[in-house]
Amino acid sequence: KKETSGKLKKRFGLEARQVISTFGLIGPGKGLELGIEAVASISRTYPEVIYLILGRTHPMLIKHEGERYRHMLEAMVAERGIEANVQFVNKYLSDEELGQYLYMSDIYLSPYPNQDQAVSGTMAFAIGCGRAIVSTPYSYALEALADGRGLIASKADPRELAELLERILTDPELKSQLQSKA
Repeated sequence: KKETSGKLKKRFGLEARQVISTFGLIGPGKGLELGIEAVASISRTYPEVIYLILGRTHPMLIKHEGERYRHMLEAMVAERGIEANVQFVNKYLSDEELGQYLYMSDIYLSPYPNQDQAVSGTMAFAIGCGRAIVSTPYSYALEALADGRGLIASKADPRELAELLERILTDPELKSQLQSKA
């Protein structure tokens, strides 16, 4: 997988980067603000980090308010001066494309703020791809990441997510263990 990851990173122009990704339909309730805040706080120490936010805005959201939420996230990135550390891939991804992005991801971030989130198909996909995962403590994550299959914050807090991301970035052995267990 490491060679595959390296080849994919090279093809996408990310070979020198530590890739953190989140995917799914974009909308409030996905916790992307938490992910952006976490990346902002580690980007000075880890300038090679890039956070890929993969996916289109939810069609119902576009119908009712257009791209207001995505524009708010983009403004947040600009205000923090982390345009080089966050990239929006604003399109619907096929399973094959999604697999490529996940296989080149060093860490999959699941920042859902709603603790009652019962299911996450996106996390299931990330586990299936053997990614190191950092998550907020929602129902599905607590179950799916039990027994050391991922790192779970005690609450939906960007500082705590940043600390967990840093643990993986500074410890290749931990990253490898998380990938193997996933």
